[in-house]
Amino acid sequence: MEKLVRRAMHLANEREFDALAQLPFHPEFESHSFLFAVSDGTVHGTAGLREWAADVDAIWETFEVELEEVRKADPDRPCAPPPHRQREGQRDPLDERAGQIWTRRDGLIWRNVGYPSHAETLRTAGL
Repeated sequence: MEKLVRRAMHLANEREFDALAQLPFHPEFESHSFLFAVSDGTVHGTAGLREWAADVDAIWETFEVELEEVRKADPDRPCAPPPHRQREGQRDPLDERAGQIWTRRDGLIWRNVGYPSHAETLRTAGL
């Protein structure tokens, strides 16, 4: 699962959504962003990830998530949390250590929830 998360983040960073859609996502995949609300902050499927990226790109000149580490929380959340940094351009600088918990279901990538701090991510994951 760690390889999948790293691959998904790489493809999202490169905005290669056709390749991203080829990864083993659960049909009910959802992603919850803490950065800003896309409706309630939740997007569904890889089409939702496109929507999220379009919103991100409208706010920041450049945006990239850099995974520093991946820890295993439990068998259902094997890649929790991957702390990351966002690096943006000049319009609205942001350099935050945040985190995400990725969860799989039926062997597929099912859910991604972002947290505004590394500590909160670790607490939520029980690490």
